[in-house]
Amino acid sequence: MIYVGVGIFPVRIAGDKNFILQLSQRLADRNVMCRFVSVADTPTVGSDHLHPSFTYLSRPFHFIRRKWHWYDNNGKLIGYHHKHRAFWDIIELGLTLVLSRRKLRELVKDSPIPLVVHWSDYGLVLPILRWIVGRNTPLIASALRYDVNRPFLGRLRALGFSRANAVIVGTRYAREKLVEGGCNNNLVEPLSWGSASLQNGDQERSTFSKKVRLVWLGFMQQIREEDFLATAQMASEIVSRREELEFTFLFKPESFQERYRRFERPGIHLSTTSGDFEKRLPTFDGLLSPTLRQDSSFAPPLSWIESLSAGVPIITTRSKGIDELLTHGRSAMIFDSWEEMSAWLAKEDIAGTLSSMRTLAKKEFEERYHISKVAERYDIFYEKVISIALPR
Repeated sequence: MIYVGVGIFPVRIAGDKNFILQLSQRLADRNVMCRFVSVADTPTVGSDHLHPSFTYLSRPFHFIRRKWHWYDNNGKLIGYHHKHRAFWDIIELGLTLVLSRRKLRELVKDSPIPLVVHWSDYGLVLPILRWIVGRNTPLIASALRYDVNRPFLGRLRALGFSRANAVIVGTRYAREKLVEGGCNNNLVEPLSWGSASLQNGDQERSTFSKKVRLVWLGFMQQIREEDFLATAQMASEIVSRREELEFTFLFKPESFQERYRRFERPGIHLSTTSGDFEKRLPTFDGLLSPTLRQDSSFAPPLSWIESLSAGVPIITTRSKGIDELLTHGRSAMIFDSWEEMSAWLAKEDIAGTLSSMRTLAKKEFEERYHISKVAERYDIFYEKVISIALPR
């Protein structure tokens, strides 16, 4: 296996690439060896990134280096953020692959057969990667979420994905939309990602605090600043009426802005994550994760899966395909509107409801999202792609 994508590192960072790391470790247990090609500048602090299975590809046009990597006080890599507007991002990624084509071809040539190349970013760049790795190399792409607000871009993505042997999506709804855009139905397979149980995932909710503690984690691909502002405003209105509720907003270090502190008041706390995410998450009663956009599909966010592993149910608004990812009243409270969600938070006895869902949330994680089961599904899928792409 060769995984190719933006910002993949051999250490846990804030981002969906954490899943690829965990997946590769479980695939190794199944005798599937993995290499990684990370479109990112090589980290300059610490030695965790110096792993023999990792190759870094620096982007062009960055003659003056900016702060793409984020480190904690001990010099450990904890985050990576390198994002432009979509059009320029696609151009940069395409040029990076073209300029690095010899290195990529050498990796493909030196890898054991049968080989699968798995691309985990923009589908529009896929034709370039196909040209580089050759027609006879099984090529898979990930398109776990789907944004229906860009139908033209969706058609272009579908055309790009048609150059792959298979496309992994997060839901049947996402598959339906890709097929509508022109992607071959036989190429598209719904497969969720997953996670190992958090280190303290079996920790019980602390009884020291009498408050109902809700946490918001962002930003994610479909939870942006406007979603945070709406959530923070709703929280401000609720704590003015319910002192027993407490809201904590946790940001990635590179995403936090001082102007957000205007929302801080009794019952509302803002801070950044600094490697203590796994320890803090199980101490909350619920993960508050609503979105203003209800016409697109989620992946789901990896933070949702990690929350379920800690027995922390999700509180969110309805989006396309969400019933394929979460079960209302079991792993999540799913509301049809912000008004309905706000009314529930403001009036209902949510402490008892969320407490009774903790065991159910953990059980749903074990059944659907535990990395061991997910890795087995991916292994079977990779074998299927190889058998079709490289018939004996």
